[in-house]
Amino acid sequence: MVVAVTATGAGIVEAQTASTDVPTFKAFPWAAYAVQVTGNARDAAGATVRLTTKDGEEKPFGSATANVDGTSLHHHRLRLSADLTTHGSIDGAAIWLRADAAGKSRAFMNSEKDLVNDRAGPAHRQVEIDVPDDVDRIAFGVLLEKHGEVTADRLIFQDLGEEPSSSLAEPTLDAAIDTIRKNAYHARDIDWSSIEPQVRARAGTAGRLSDVHAAIKVLLASLNDHHSFWMDADRATAYRHSGQPPGAATVERRGDDLGYIAMPGFMGTDPTLSANFAATMSKAIVELSPRCGWVVDLRGDSGGNMRPMLAGLRPLLGASPAASFEQANGHVIPFPVIGTTTVDQSAVPVAVLTGPHTASSGEAVAVAFRGRPNTRSFGAETAGLSSGNSAFPLPDGSEILLMTTIDRDRDGHRYGGVLEPDEAAEDAVAETTASTWLRRTCPAGASNASR
Repeated sequence: MVVAVTATGAGIVEAQTASTDVPTFKAFPWAAYAVQVTGNARDAAGATVRLTTKDGEEKPFGSATANVDGTSLHHHRLRLSADLTTHGSIDGAAIWLRADAAGKSRAFMNSEKDLVNDRAGPAHRQVEIDVPDDVDRIAFGVLLEKHGEVTADRLIFQDLGEEPSSSLAEPTLDAAIDTIRKNAYHARDIDWSSIEPQVRARAGTAGRLSDVHAAIKVLLASLNDHHSFWMDADRATAYRHSGQPPGAATVERRGDDLGYIAMPGFMGTDPTLSANFAATMSKAIVELSPRCGWVVDLRGDSGGNMRPMLAGLRPLLGASPAASFEQANGHVIPFPVIGTTTVDQSAVPVAVLTGPHTASSGEAVAVAFRGRPNTRSFGAETAGLSSGNSAFPLPDGSEILLMTTIDRDRDGHRYGGVLEPDEAAEDAVAETTASTWLRRTCPAGASNASR
Protein backbone atom coordinates (compact mmCIF):
# COMPACT_ATOMS: atom_id res chain seq x y z
CA MET A 1 0.00 0.00 0.00
CA VAL A 2 1.03 2.81 -1.05
CA VAL A 3 0.39 6.70 -1.12
CA ALA A 4 1.63 10.36 0.09
CA VAL A 5 4.45 11.74 -2.10
CA THR A 6 3.64 11.07 -5.75
CA ALA A 7 5.25 11.88 -9.05
CA THR A 8 5.15 15.59 -8.28
CA GLY A 9 7.86 15.14 -5.70
CA ALA A 10 10.51 14.92 -8.41
CA GLY A 11 9.55 18.27 -9.84
CA ILE A 12 9.43 20.19 -6.61
CA VAL A 13 13.12 19.99 -5.85
CA GLU A 14 14.08 21.58 -9.16
CA ALA A 15 12.54 25.00 -8.68
CA GLN A 16 14.17 27.60 -6.44
CA THR A 17 12.40 29.78 -3.90
CA ALA A 18 11.25 33.04 -5.42
CA SER A 19 12.86 36.17 -3.96
CA THR A 20 9.74 38.34 -4.26
CA ASP A 21 6.19 38.16 -2.94
CA VAL A 22 4.97 37.00 -6.35
CA PRO A 23 5.61 33.22 -6.65
CA THR A 24 7.51 32.29 -9.79
CA PHE A 25 6.41 29.13 -11.58
CA LYS A 26 8.84 26.91 -13.46
CA ALA A 27 8.08 23.92 -15.65
CA PHE A 28 9.45 20.50 -14.79
CA PRO A 29 10.81 18.77 -16.73
CA TRP A 30 11.51 21.94 -18.69
CA ALA A 31 12.49 20.06 -21.86
CA ALA A 32 9.04 18.43 -22.12
CA TYR A 33 6.68 21.07 -20.67
CA ALA A 34 6.15 24.82 -20.96
CA VAL A 35 4.45 27.12 -18.48
CA GLN A 36 2.79 30.54 -18.91
CA VAL A 37 1.69 32.61 -15.92
CA THR A 38 -0.25 35.81 -15.39
CA GLY A 39 -1.30 37.33 -12.09
CA ASN A 40 -0.19 36.59 -8.53
CA ALA A 41 -1.12 33.38 -6.71
CA ARG A 42 -0.96 35.26 -3.39
CA ASP A 43 -3.55 37.87 -4.42
CA ALA A 44 -7.29 37.51 -3.95
CA ALA A 45 -7.75 37.38 -7.73
CA GLY A 46 -5.13 34.64 -8.02
CA ALA A 47 -2.97 33.64 -10.97
CA THR A 48 -3.65 31.93 -14.26
CA VAL A 49 -1.16 29.11 -14.89
CA ARG A 50 -1.10 27.23 -18.19
CA LEU A 51 1.02 24.05 -18.43
CA THR A 52 1.49 22.52 -21.88
CA THR A 53 3.45 19.61 -23.30
CA LYS A 54 6.11 20.37 -25.88
CA ASP A 55 6.66 18.29 -28.98
CA GLY A 56 8.89 15.30 -28.42
CA GLU A 57 9.22 12.51 -25.87
CA GLU A 58 6.19 11.88 -23.65
CA LYS A 59 6.86 12.02 -19.91
CA PRO A 60 4.80 10.42 -17.13
CA PHE A 61 3.93 13.84 -15.72
CA GLY A 62 4.79 17.51 -15.82
CA SER A 63 4.51 20.17 -13.15
CA ALA A 64 4.32 23.94 -12.93
CA THR A 65 6.10 24.47 -9.62
CA ALA A 66 6.35 27.52 -7.35
CA ASN A 67 8.02 27.96 -3.96
CA VAL A 68 7.68 30.37 -1.05
CA ASP A 69 9.54 30.64 2.24
CA GLY A 70 8.00 28.45 4.92
CA THR A 71 9.76 29.61 8.10
CA SER A 72 7.06 32.14 8.99
CA LEU A 73 4.23 29.65 8.41
CA HIS A 74 4.89 27.12 11.15
CA HIS A 75 1.66 25.76 12.64
CA HIS A 76 -0.39 27.56 9.97
CA ARG A 77 -2.98 25.96 7.74
CA LEU A 78 -2.47 26.59 4.02
CA ARG A 79 -4.90 26.23 1.14
CA LEU A 80 -4.36 25.99 -2.61
CA SER A 81 -7.36 26.26 -4.91
CA ALA A 82 -7.91 26.61 -8.65
CA ASP A 83 -10.41 26.18 -11.47
CA LEU A 84 -8.92 23.55 -13.81
CA THR A 85 -9.64 23.14 -17.51
CA THR A 86 -7.84 20.66 -19.76
CA HIS A 87 -7.39 20.34 -23.50
CA GLY A 88 -6.10 17.16 -25.12
CA SER A 89 -5.68 15.51 -21.71
CA ILE A 90 -6.97 11.98 -21.22
CA ASP A 91 -4.95 11.15 -18.12
CA GLY A 92 -5.84 14.32 -16.27
CA ALA A 93 -4.59 17.21 -14.17
CA ALA A 94 -4.47 18.16 -10.49
CA ILE A 95 -3.12 20.73 -8.04
CA TRP A 96 -0.70 19.96 -5.21
CA LEU A 97 0.68 21.56 -2.05
CA ARG A 98 3.70 20.49 -0.02
CA ALA A 99 5.74 21.62 3.00
CA ASP A 100 9.47 20.74 3.05
CA ALA A 101 12.10 20.64 5.77
CA ALA A 102 15.72 20.32 4.66
CA GLY A 103 14.61 18.95 1.31
CA LYS A 104 12.26 16.31 2.72
CA SER A 105 8.48 16.34 2.56
CA ARG A 106 6.80 17.02 5.89
CA ALA A 107 3.21 17.57 4.72
CA PHE A 108 1.68 16.90 1.32
CA MET A 109 -1.71 16.94 -0.37
CA ASN A 110 -2.89 16.83 -3.96
CA SER A 111 -6.16 16.43 -5.83
CA GLU A 112 -5.14 13.37 -7.85
CA LYS A 113 -7.99 11.35 -6.37
CA ASP A 114 -10.28 13.63 -8.44
CA LEU A 115 -8.34 14.22 -11.65
CA VAL A 116 -9.73 16.76 -14.10
CA ASN A 117 -9.59 15.71 -17.76
CA ASP A 118 -11.36 16.24 -21.08
CA ARG A 119 -14.01 13.66 -20.25
CA ALA A 120 -14.87 15.09 -16.84
CA GLY A 121 -14.78 18.72 -17.96
CA PRO A 122 -13.70 21.85 -16.04
CA ALA A 123 -13.83 21.68 -12.25
CA HIS A 124 -12.76 23.48 -9.09
CA ARG A 125 -10.16 21.79 -6.87
CA GLN A 126 -8.89 22.65 -3.40
CA VAL A 127 -6.29 21.13 -1.07
CA GLU A 128 -5.07 22.06 2.42
CA ILE A 129 -2.14 21.17 4.68
CA ASP A 130 -1.02 22.02 8.22
CA VAL A 131 2.60 23.19 8.35
CA PRO A 132 4.88 21.45 10.89
CA ASP A 133 7.28 23.52 12.98
CA ASP A 134 10.50 22.56 11.18
CA VAL A 135 9.47 23.51 7.64
CA ASP A 136 11.65 25.87 5.63
CA ARG A 137 9.88 25.87 2.27
CA ILE A 138 6.39 25.59 0.81
CA ALA A 139 6.01 24.25 -2.74
CA PHE A 140 2.84 24.18 -4.78
CA GLY A 141 1.63 23.98 -8.33
CA VAL A 142 -0.23 22.28 -11.13
CA LEU A 143 0.29 18.70 -12.31
CA LEU A 144 -0.41 17.38 -15.81
CA GLU A 145 -0.20 13.64 -16.40
CA LYS A 146 1.48 12.71 -19.68
CA HIS A 147 0.39 15.02 -22.52
CA GLY A 148 -2.04 17.82 -23.31
CA GLU A 149 -2.69 21.17 -21.68
CA VAL A 150 -4.13 22.33 -18.37
CA THR A 151 -5.13 25.88 -17.44
CA ALA A 152 -5.49 26.73 -13.75
CA ASP A 153 -7.60 29.88 -13.43
CA ARG A 154 -7.89 31.71 -10.11
CA LEU A 155 -5.06 29.66 -8.67
CA ILE A 156 -4.85 31.04 -5.13
CA PHE A 157 -2.34 30.21 -2.40
CA GLN A 158 -3.80 31.19 0.99
CA ASP A 159 -2.53 31.32 4.55
CA LEU A 160 -5.58 30.48 6.67
CA GLY A 161 -3.83 31.44 9.89
CA GLU A 162 -2.40 29.59 12.84
CA GLU A 163 -3.70 26.11 13.46
CA PRO A 164 -6.00 26.03 16.50
CA SER A 165 -5.63 23.57 19.34
CA SER A 166 -7.87 20.51 19.18
CA SER A 167 -9.54 18.43 21.86
CA LEU A 168 -8.76 15.41 19.68
CA ALA A 169 -4.99 15.86 19.84
CA GLU A 170 -4.32 13.96 23.06
CA PRO A 171 -6.72 11.04 22.41
CA THR A 172 -5.36 10.70 18.87
CA LEU A 173 -1.78 10.45 20.13
CA ASP A 174 -2.74 7.99 22.89
CA ALA A 175 -4.66 5.81 20.42
CA ALA A 176 -1.77 5.80 17.95
CA ILE A 177 0.80 4.76 20.54
CA ASP A 178 -1.48 2.05 21.90
CA THR A 179 -2.33 0.75 18.43
CA ILE A 180 1.29 0.56 17.29
CA ARG A 181 2.46 -1.01 20.54
CA LYS A 182 -0.18 -3.75 20.39
CA ASN A 183 -0.29 -4.48 16.65
CA ALA A 184 2.93 -3.58 14.81
CA TYR A 185 4.86 -6.56 13.49
CA HIS A 186 8.11 -5.09 14.85
CA ALA A 187 6.65 -3.69 18.09
CA ARG A 188 8.79 -6.11 20.11
CA ASP A 189 11.94 -4.61 18.57
CA ILE A 190 11.20 -1.13 19.98
CA ASP A 191 12.62 0.19 23.26
CA TRP A 192 9.34 1.68 24.40
CA SER A 193 10.80 3.19 27.56
CA SER A 194 12.96 5.35 25.30
CA ILE A 195 10.82 6.01 22.23
CA GLU A 196 7.49 6.84 23.88
CA PRO A 197 8.83 9.88 25.83
CA GLN A 198 10.47 11.14 22.61
CA VAL A 199 7.20 10.79 20.71
CA ARG A 200 5.20 12.59 23.38
CA ALA A 201 7.78 15.38 23.53
CA ARG A 202 7.52 15.76 19.74
CA ALA A 203 3.74 16.11 20.03
CA GLY A 204 4.15 18.87 22.61
CA THR A 205 1.46 20.28 24.87
CA ALA A 206 -0.15 22.89 22.59
CA GLY A 207 -2.83 20.47 21.40
CA ARG A 208 -2.09 20.93 17.71
CA LEU A 209 -2.99 17.99 15.51
CA SER A 210 -0.11 18.74 13.11
CA ASP A 211 2.34 18.18 16.00
CA VAL A 212 0.56 14.95 16.90
CA HIS A 213 0.71 13.75 13.31
CA ALA A 214 4.44 14.55 13.16
CA ALA A 215 4.95 12.57 16.37
CA ILE A 216 3.05 9.59 14.96
CA LYS A 217 5.31 9.63 11.91
CA VAL A 218 8.38 9.58 14.20
CA LEU A 219 7.01 6.50 15.97
CA LEU A 220 6.19 4.74 12.69
CA ALA A 221 9.69 5.47 11.36
CA SER A 222 11.19 3.89 14.48
CA LEU A 223 9.63 0.56 13.45
CA ASN A 224 12.02 0.53 10.49
CA ASP A 225 9.65 -1.62 8.44
CA HIS A 226 9.57 0.87 5.50
CA HIS A 227 5.91 0.02 4.96
CA SER A 228 3.78 1.51 7.75
CA PHE A 229 2.47 5.04 7.23
CA TRP A 230 -0.02 7.60 8.49
CA MET A 231 -2.91 8.80 6.28
CA ASP A 232 -4.76 12.08 6.86
CA ALA A 233 -8.53 12.12 7.31
CA ASP A 234 -9.36 13.33 3.80
CA ARG A 235 -7.28 10.64 2.13
CA ALA A 236 -8.57 7.96 4.47
CA THR A 237 -12.16 8.85 3.60
CA ALA A 238 -11.38 9.00 -0.12
CA TYR A 239 -9.65 5.62 -0.02
CA ARG A 240 -12.64 3.95 1.62
CA HIS A 241 -15.04 5.37 -0.98
CA SER A 242 -12.94 4.92 -4.12
CA GLY A 243 -11.69 2.03 -6.15
CA GLN A 244 -9.71 2.26 -9.35
CA PRO A 245 -6.43 1.14 -10.85
CA PRO A 246 -3.83 3.92 -11.30
CA GLY A 247 -3.42 2.75 -14.89
CA ALA A 248 -5.23 0.57 -17.38
CA ALA A 249 -5.51 -3.15 -16.71
CA THR A 250 -4.79 -5.22 -19.80
CA VAL A 251 -5.91 -8.70 -20.83
CA GLU A 252 -5.00 -9.49 -24.42
CA ARG A 253 -3.69 -12.14 -26.77
CA ARG A 254 -0.01 -12.50 -27.70
CA GLY A 255 0.20 -14.33 -30.98
CA ASP A 256 -2.15 -17.26 -31.42
CA ASP A 257 -1.03 -19.19 -28.33
CA LEU A 258 -0.38 -16.88 -25.35
CA GLY A 259 -2.30 -14.46 -23.20
CA TYR A 260 -0.91 -11.31 -21.56
CA ILE A 261 -2.18 -9.62 -18.37
CA ALA A 262 -0.85 -6.28 -17.12
CA MET A 263 -1.95 -5.71 -13.52
CA PRO A 264 -1.66 -2.03 -12.54
CA GLY A 265 -2.60 -2.30 -8.87
CA PHE A 266 -5.85 -1.10 -7.35
CA MET A 267 -6.35 1.91 -5.09
CA GLY A 268 -9.40 2.02 -2.84
CA THR A 269 -11.75 -0.31 -1.01
CA ASP A 270 -15.20 0.53 -2.38
CA PRO A 271 -16.94 -2.89 -2.61
CA THR A 272 -18.85 -2.25 -5.83
CA LEU A 273 -15.89 -0.77 -7.71
CA SER A 274 -13.64 -3.56 -6.47
CA ALA A 275 -16.10 -6.24 -7.58
CA ASN A 276 -16.52 -4.65 -11.02
CA PHE A 277 -12.75 -4.51 -11.55
CA ALA A 278 -12.34 -8.17 -10.57
CA ALA A 279 -15.30 -9.39 -12.63
CA THR A 280 -14.14 -7.59 -15.76
CA MET A 281 -10.63 -9.03 -15.54
CA SER A 282 -11.80 -12.56 -14.65
CA LYS A 283 -14.28 -12.60 -17.52
CA ALA A 284 -11.61 -11.49 -20.00
CA ILE A 285 -9.24 -14.23 -18.80
CA VAL A 286 -11.94 -16.88 -19.19
CA GLU A 287 -12.90 -15.71 -22.66
CA LEU A 288 -9.30 -15.71 -23.92
CA SER A 289 -8.09 -19.05 -22.44
CA PRO A 290 -4.88 -19.26 -24.52
CA ARG A 291 -3.42 -22.59 -25.59
CA CYS A 292 0.11 -22.23 -24.15
CA GLY A 293 -0.36 -20.11 -21.06
CA TRP A 294 -0.18 -16.59 -19.67
CA VAL A 295 2.30 -13.82 -19.05
CA VAL A 296 1.19 -12.03 -15.86
CA ASP A 297 2.99 -8.67 -15.78
CA LEU A 298 3.28 -7.22 -12.27
CA ARG A 299 6.10 -4.78 -13.06
CA GLY A 300 3.70 -1.83 -12.79
CA ASP A 301 1.77 -3.15 -9.79
CA SER A 302 2.80 -0.77 -7.00
CA GLY A 303 0.15 -2.08 -4.62
CA GLY A 304 -3.05 -0.86 -3.03
CA ASN A 305 -5.89 -3.26 -2.31
CA MET A 306 -4.86 -6.83 -3.11
CA ARG A 307 -8.36 -8.34 -2.89
CA PRO A 308 -9.74 -7.19 -6.27
CA MET A 309 -6.40 -8.04 -7.88
CA LEU A 310 -6.49 -11.62 -6.57
CA ALA A 311 -10.19 -11.95 -7.41
CA GLY A 312 -9.53 -10.81 -10.97
CA LEU A 313 -6.88 -13.52 -11.30
CA ARG A 314 -9.14 -16.19 -9.75
CA PRO A 315 -9.22 -18.38 -12.91
CA LEU A 316 -5.41 -18.70 -12.74
CA LEU A 317 -4.94 -18.93 -8.98
CA GLY A 318 -7.52 -21.60 -8.22
CA ALA A 319 -9.46 -21.95 -5.01
CA SER A 320 -8.63 -19.92 -1.91
CA PRO A 321 -6.22 -19.67 -0.20
CA ALA A 322 -3.49 -18.87 -2.70
CA ALA A 323 -1.12 -17.70 0.06
CA SER A 324 -1.33 -16.26 3.56
CA PHE A 325 -0.19 -13.61 6.03
CA GLU A 326 1.79 -14.45 9.15
CA GLN A 327 1.57 -12.28 12.27
CA ALA A 328 4.45 -11.70 14.67
CA ASN A 329 3.02 -14.32 17.05
CA GLY A 330 3.04 -16.92 14.27
CA HIS A 331 -0.71 -16.86 13.63
CA VAL A 332 -1.47 -17.46 9.94
CA ILE A 333 -4.28 -15.68 8.05
CA PRO A 334 -5.14 -17.05 4.56
CA PHE A 335 -5.18 -14.74 1.53
CA PRO A 336 -8.80 -14.50 0.39
CA VAL A 337 -9.36 -15.22 -3.31
CA ILE A 338 -12.96 -14.18 -3.79
CA GLY A 339 -15.29 -15.35 -6.54
CA THR A 340 -15.79 -18.33 -8.79
CA THR A 341 -14.86 -19.12 -12.37
CA THR A 342 -16.44 -21.14 -15.15
CA VAL A 343 -13.03 -22.09 -16.56
CA ASP A 344 -10.35 -23.53 -14.27
CA GLN A 345 -6.92 -22.44 -15.50
CA SER A 346 -5.12 -23.11 -12.22
CA ALA A 347 -2.75 -25.60 -13.90
CA VAL A 348 -2.17 -23.53 -17.05
CA PRO A 349 1.49 -22.41 -17.39
CA VAL A 350 2.04 -18.86 -16.09
CA ALA A 351 5.11 -16.66 -16.40
CA VAL A 352 5.13 -13.84 -13.81
CA LEU A 353 7.06 -10.64 -14.52
CA THR A 354 8.36 -8.60 -11.58
CA GLY A 355 10.54 -5.55 -11.09
CA PRO A 356 11.47 -2.77 -8.64
CA HIS A 357 8.03 -1.16 -8.98
CA THR A 358 6.29 -4.39 -7.92
CA ALA A 359 5.50 -3.37 -4.36
CA SER A 360 3.36 -4.19 -1.33
CA SER A 361 0.09 -5.70 -2.55
CA GLY A 362 1.75 -6.16 -5.94
CA GLU A 363 4.28 -8.37 -4.19
CA ALA A 364 1.40 -10.18 -2.46
CA VAL A 365 0.03 -11.06 -5.89
CA ALA A 366 3.47 -12.34 -6.90
CA VAL A 367 3.61 -14.44 -3.72
CA ALA A 368 0.18 -15.90 -4.57
CA PHE A 369 1.78 -17.44 -7.68
CA ARG A 370 4.72 -18.87 -5.70
CA GLY A 371 4.30 -22.63 -5.33
CA ARG A 372 1.67 -22.75 -8.05
CA PRO A 373 2.34 -25.58 -10.54
CA ASN A 374 3.71 -24.72 -14.00
CA THR A 375 4.75 -21.24 -12.87
CA ARG A 376 8.04 -19.38 -13.25
CA SER A 377 8.99 -15.75 -12.54
CA PHE A 378 11.16 -13.48 -14.68
CA GLY A 379 12.55 -9.96 -14.48
CA ALA A 380 14.12 -8.19 -11.51
CA GLU A 381 13.79 -8.18 -7.74
CA THR A 382 10.77 -6.43 -6.22
CA ALA A 383 10.58 -3.36 -3.96
CA GLY A 384 10.97 -5.36 -0.75
CA LEU A 385 7.59 -4.71 0.87
CA SER A 386 6.21 -8.26 0.85
CA SER A 387 4.25 -7.66 4.02
CA GLY A 388 0.71 -6.71 4.97
CA ASN A 389 -0.63 -3.41 6.31
CA SER A 390 -3.80 -3.13 8.38
CA ALA A 391 -5.84 0.07 8.71
CA PHE A 392 -6.45 1.50 12.18
CA PRO A 393 -8.72 4.58 12.42
CA LEU A 394 -7.76 7.30 14.89
CA PRO A 395 -10.10 9.65 16.82
CA ASP A 396 -9.40 12.65 14.52
CA GLY A 397 -10.45 10.71 11.40
CA SER A 398 -6.93 9.96 10.20
CA GLU A 399 -5.62 6.40 9.92
CA ILE A 400 -2.51 4.40 10.55
CA LEU A 401 -1.69 1.84 7.86
CA LEU A 402 0.42 -0.44 10.00
CA MET A 403 2.57 -3.38 8.96
CA THR A 404 1.18 -6.27 10.98
CA THR A 405 2.11 -9.33 8.91
CA ILE A 406 4.58 -10.81 6.44
CA ASP A 407 3.63 -12.75 3.31
CA ARG A 408 3.75 -16.57 3.07
CA ASP A 409 3.31 -18.58 -0.10
CA ARG A 410 1.11 -21.68 -0.43
CA ASP A 411 4.09 -23.90 0.47
CA GLY A 412 4.71 -22.01 3.72
CA HIS A 413 7.80 -20.08 2.64
CA ARG A 414 8.04 -16.76 4.51
CA TYR A 415 8.93 -13.44 2.90
CA GLY A 416 8.78 -9.87 4.22
CA GLY A 417 11.44 -8.39 1.97
CA VAL A 418 12.59 -8.52 -1.64
CA LEU A 419 11.26 -11.23 -3.97
CA GLU A 420 13.90 -12.56 -6.36
CA PRO A 421 12.70 -13.86 -9.75
CA ASP A 422 13.42 -17.43 -10.78
CA GLU A 423 15.20 -16.05 -13.83
CA ALA A 424 16.72 -12.56 -13.97
CA ALA A 425 16.02 -10.65 -17.18
CA GLU A 426 16.48 -7.05 -18.27
CA ASP A 427 13.23 -5.13 -18.43
CA ALA A 428 13.39 -4.74 -22.22
CA VAL A 429 13.55 -8.52 -22.79
CA ALA A 430 11.67 -9.87 -19.76
CA GLU A 431 8.42 -10.51 -21.63
CA THR A 432 10.22 -12.10 -24.57
CA THR A 433 12.18 -14.37 -22.22
CA ALA A 434 8.98 -15.37 -20.41
CA SER A 435 7.14 -16.02 -23.67
CA THR A 436 9.98 -18.21 -24.92
CA TRP A 437 9.74 -20.36 -21.77
CA LEU A 438 5.96 -20.71 -22.13
CA ARG A 439 6.18 -21.78 -25.76
CA ARG A 440 9.04 -24.17 -25.05
CA THR A 441 7.01 -25.95 -22.39
CA CYS A 442 3.80 -26.04 -24.44
CA PRO A 443 3.13 -29.38 -26.11
CA ALA A 444 1.69 -29.32 -29.62
CA GLY A 445 -2.08 -29.37 -29.64
CA ALA A 446 -2.30 -28.45 -25.93
CA SER A 447 -5.58 -27.24 -24.52
CA ASN A 448 -5.12 -25.60 -21.13
CA ALA A 449 -8.61 -24.67 -20.02
CA SER A 450 -11.03 -27.13 -18.44
CA ARG A 451 -14.69 -26.20 -18.40
